[in-house]
Amino acid sequence: MKVKVIATMVLLLSLSFNAMGQEGKYNLGSGYRGFVEVDQLLDYEIVFLSTTHGYQFNPHIFAGAGVTYMASIAGDEWNLNANVRIDATTKGKFIPFLDVKTYILPKDDYLLNIHPSIGCRYNHINVKAGYWKVKNADGIFTIGIGFDFGGRKKK
Repeated sequence: MKVKVIATMVLLLSLSFNAMGQEGKYNLGSGYRGFVEVDQLLDYEIVFLSTTHGYQFNPHIFAGAGVTYMASIAGDEWNLNANVRIDATTKGKFIPFLDVKTYILPKDDYLLNIHPSIGCRYNHINVKAGYWKVKNADGIFTIGIGFDFGGRKKK
């Protein structure tokens, strides 16, 4: 399973580096924006590797969709996700954000999962803490780190 996780991360990171342009360094603008993220569920051995791509409508609002690979002892699973993100400020190196993902899982028991999180972006690195809510079950706290590209103002 470790080989699958590492191979998937290398693939996702290579895609993200390939998609990066020569945008401005810190300030958000509008246009294409993408994310590659790793989230760990606390108290559980489940790791989410996800890539999300969408549109930065203005310096504050992003909406997109992507694919999530969920690796656990019980088995591996691929899911679709929808993502909305609100960046609190428009300028600076440290930008706080609110991020909400909805996972669409193939199993009927987990048809809709909501994962809100708050965090801070420094340059292109995102660090966040969240809460993963599964239908008909208790929620689970998560921590995550990610990399974003695109969505910057042109210099």
